[in-house]
Amino acid sequence: MELTKTIPPPTVGGKDMRTNKQKAQDNRTLPYDVAQKTMFEEALERDRKMKADVEQLQQDQRTLNRTKLNENS
Repeated sequence: MELTKTIPPPTVGGKDMRTNKQKAQDNRTLPYDVAQKTMFEEALERDRKMKADVEQLQQDQRTLNRTKLNENS
């Protein structure tokens, strides 16, 4: 299953210490865990982009204000 490569199982010393019951349960919930991780990463990326956009708008406004100030002087 390709999804198992996305979220590695918990290990101790490199060895998977889960019981068969735990492995079966993890296999059932794995798609949800992957979806949660993906949505979280997408939300972080949108937040970074939004902050960069706000910073750019602030910089543009500062430049415009400086230009107006120089024109009025």
